[in-house]
Amino acid sequence: MIYELPREAYGRVRPLFQRMDEHLAVSAILNGAIVTNIWVDDLACPRIALTRSKSRFYLTGVNDNAAFNAALGALFRETIYPQALASGDAMYVLHYAPECWEQTLSEALSDKQPMVGRYQVYSLDLAQHAAPPGDWRTLLPDGIVLRQVDRELLAEEGLAHLDDLREEMCSERASVDDFLAQSFGVCLVHQDAIIGWCLSEYNTDDRCEIGIATDEAYRRRGLATAMTWAFIEQALARGVRRIGWDCWANNVASSATARKAGFMRVADQSVLFAYYDKAENLAVHGDVALGKGQYAEALHWLEQSLATG
Repeated sequence: MIYELPREAYGRVRPLFQRMDEHLAVSAILNGAIVTNIWVDDLACPRIALTRSKSRFYLTGVNDNAAFNAALGALFRETIYPQALASGDAMYVLHYAPECWEQTLSEALSDKQPMVGRYQVYSLDLAQHAAPPGDWRTLLPDGIVLRQVDRELLAEEGLAHLDDLREEMCSERASVDDFLAQSFGVCLVHQDAIIGWCLSEYNTDDRCEIGIATDEAYRRRGLATAMTWAFIEQALARGVRRIGWDCWANNVASSATARKAGFMRVADQSVLFAYYDKAENLAVHGDVALGKGQYAEALHWLEQSLATG
């Protein structure tokens, strides 16, 4: 069986989630900064715990409870999928520890046909740095300006992509006001358009994570590194002592930026991911197979997707 843990009992699952310490979202959930659900196998003495931060799920504990595993499949099938489709959500990523959960989850969620992906986790210990690894000012070409993400910036309604920035600010926070009160960040502006941003996520105690994006037309110019160094400068001034960064293993640009900005790779992890829409999920299976050169398998998945409509 599976039960929802009341908030006053969150301390019971802290030991279980210690093995997922690199995911700051979990700490934010346990500390009450993110209001969400925690499901367990036993309310009094949990041995398995599942929680979520919007599209990211985190599962830890033993994987030998057949009743919980079956209930987990039903939770995704009967509750999570319908709610996500109604909300217009695209996909989820399920992080798990230990690695032995992979086969168990693949079986429990088999009717939704998830895929296995690889994640890389990076970390920067600011306790060892008095300044960013480099000066962001030296990387900005003429005409591109670095701005603080603050109320003054958000009041400039003539800026292109301002709504996109607001949406990103709310990707982890409850509102723009909540972000401005609890988080921080910088963005780049060129010719009255926001062309990139670097925002803090899951701020908890003296730690945070990075959310970063650069407009496709402005990539491969060192601008992401510039934003990251400026972000680190802000983090140091705010007393942050550790910054996390994660990305898909095949996101070469993201991992290269993390390393250039001084981050150290601390973990490689497997995740399960799937798209809530069945046709889209089948199509992504086909795209993954195509990328591996498995043409017959790609055709098989894509034909299923088309047949689904």
